[in-house]
Amino acid sequence: MCRICFKEVESVEHIFFRCKWTKEVWKLSSLKLGDLQSVTLLIRWFDKILALDDRSLALGHPPISHSEEGCNVQKWQLPQMGFWKFNCDGAFCPKSKTAAFSIVVRDSEGRLLSTNYGRIRVSLALAAKAWAIRVACSMVKCWGISAIIESDAKRVVQLCLHREGDSCKKVQTIIDDSLLFISGCNAVFSWCKRSANSCANWLACRARKGLLPPPPLSPLLDEFCKLLAADLDSSD
Repeated sequence: MCRICFKEVESVEHIFFRCKWTKEVWKLSSLKLGDLQSVTLLIRWFDKILALDDRSLALGHPPISHSEEGCNVQKWQLPQMGFWKFNCDGAFCPKSKTAAFSIVVRDSEGRLLSTNYGRIRVSLALAAKAWAIRVACSMVKCWGISAIIESDAKRVVQLCLHREGDSCKKVQTIIDDSLLFISGCNAVFSWCKRSANSCANWLACRARKGLLPPPPLSPLLDEFCKLLAADLDSSD
């Protein structure tokens, strides 16, 4: 909940556009909202400014890189040297209305660096998968590293790559938040098959059922270790 107006959830769109206080700030500013009525359009506006004056590179923040949309990776692959791979997934049960996200972070040698997961309140499976990417983007921003953010949710990856907008506002708001987090970072969005995302899927399913301790996962469970080993073997 917004701590200023206490009327809406404190989403990025609310912070920049809908909050009563924000509207007053825009009125007093020399910059006008104009057609910037969504976070996606606002990000594009910032991108144009950065293209005119490459201040992001001068500050040491490389621009976002994009992977090819039709990646179709069948098996888990090692990230390139200097990158960490964030495998993301979400789980949702329509009957119980329970959902969870999960993230598995590994380096270019396949070493497990971190895990993150937890239950969330969403009403769509796609929203759960989008939330996992949102959390991964915030982790990349916080750690300041080069990253590959990978998911088996093709639609969500497409939205991250092309910023084209989605008919479901709940999903689009999560994507907008993700892109705002990752702005100025060196990150690659990648789509893979479910078979290449088994570790994240395993964590998400068990997190949804409440079968895991608070993150990060410790000690590592045998079944999860076997999945990690299988990914490493398939990457050779």
